Amino acid sequence: TTLFRSKCALADQGAVVNFLMDNWLLVLVAVTSGLALLLPGLQAMGAVIDVEHGYMVARLQPGRTRLKGARIATDMVTVTGTENLMMAATLAQGTTVIENAAREPEVTDLAHCLTAMGAKIQGAGTDTITVEGVDELRGAIRKGFSRADARKSLSHNLRG
Repeated sequence: TTLFRSKCALADQGAVVNFLMDNWLLVLVAVTSGLALLLPGLQAMGAVIDVEHGYMVARLQPGRTRLKGARIATDMVTVTGTENLMMAATLAQGTTVIENAAREPEVTDLAHCLTAMGAKIQGAGTDTITVEGVDELRGAIRKGFSRADARKSLSHNLRG
């Protein structure tokens, strides 16, 4: 099963990644720092990543039908990488722990959205996020996250 296929043009800081998992197609904008977290994280979860004809392709290990939970400790904090790993972990088999996770309001909002869809996520907004994989997600209606929401959340976080 192909997880994603991306043109290897990381130098332009904006490679678009098509991420296919259990009939879910998510279009991710993966910047270089995001990929620095995403690729090793996906490998820890059981993905095999190759370059084929100039495209980066990630597949599940032979014999697997889902990613597997893993403990992922990163050297750098990245919102995009944290969000992508959190999304992948929602449908992985087992528990995934993301250490040194981004704490921005966008990450917390995505966790709330995924939780409304049936995901089991704890620790969003802290530097350690724990995701217990589920078999499927369902649709959900969620209010959009605005810049005003982000400023309010940041102001609240700075006050403690």
